[in-house]
Amino acid sequence: MNEQALYKLSKLQRKYLSYRYSEILLQSAGVSLLVYSILDWFLVESLFIKTFVCVLSGLSLFVVLLLYNRLHTLNKQSFTQYLNEKFPSLKESADLMLLDEGELPGLQQL
Repeated sequence: MNEQALYKLSKLQRKYLSYRYSEILLQSAGVSLLVYSILDWFLVESLFIKTFVCVLSGLSLFVVLLLYNRLHTLNKQSFTQYLNEKFPSLKESADLMLLDEGELPGLQQL
């Protein structure tokens, strides 16, 4: 396998995952703050109840979004398939980075 290509693919995958995890985390924090302000608007006096409901809503949204986006199932094969689908300029060649150079025919090695 081309080690440099695999390194770049792994780096791209880590960067993509960090962006998606950050997005999910910020959405969850936003919902928690929204729930807190709604509870404050309804004059809920107990700080414990407001904090508990906010944390519970944020964590539940975080878990739901993680499961919905299926980031835990992302591997190198599915990531290269995504790259091939979204970027036609790659011409279906992103998956060639995962194969060993000795297994590739001459044309695919180019």
